[in-house]
Amino acid sequence: PDKNKTLDETRRSLQILAQTVPTGSDELFFLPYLLGDRSPIYHAAARGVFFGLKITHKQAHLVRASMEGVLFALYSIAKVLEENNLPIKTIYAGGGFAQSGFWVKMLADVFNTKVVLNESIENSAFGAVIVGWKAIGIINSLQEADKLIQPSMILEPDLEKHKIYHQNFAVFERLYQKLKDEF
Repeated sequence: PDKNKTLDETRRSLQILAQTVPTGSDELFFLPYLLGDRSPIYHAAARGVFFGLKITHKQAHLVRASMEGVLFALYSIAKVLEENNLPIKTIYAGGGFAQSGFWVKMLADVFNTKVVLNESIENSAFGAVIVGWKAIGIINSLQEADKLIQPSMILEPDLEKHKIYHQNFAVFERLYQKLKDEF
């Protein structure tokens, strides 16, 4: 790594590298549990794993598989919400993550859900304000807040990429199930 690069420059370089690899990382998988997992598997001893590594895989594959693995871990939480009749219809993304169009587009494709980026990257603070407004009666429902959000970009999912991610997510889940007793 170039010690003179800033964190943002390094992040951008890695994302450019990841874009050279096809959706699904050529069957390389990453379980991103470097610090265990808190939700939805609640397994503090879980660890990170690369699975399916071949001689043809390059650094770019490891980067993209890592990004996909993080999104699959998030998607596993969304699946629990869906099973409890709380489907995610739209994702509002913000913060540093939202500054990467590539990763946000991957999010839309994995979840098969529209992702909205708003003009402010301070979504957490804005979300807290909205919840506060609801609590004190300034707005009657959280849905009313949709009118307050000024989207800077809306990313729609690619169904073909989602199909690949859907198949790979099933493998991701099976890998964890098969490995969980080994952690």
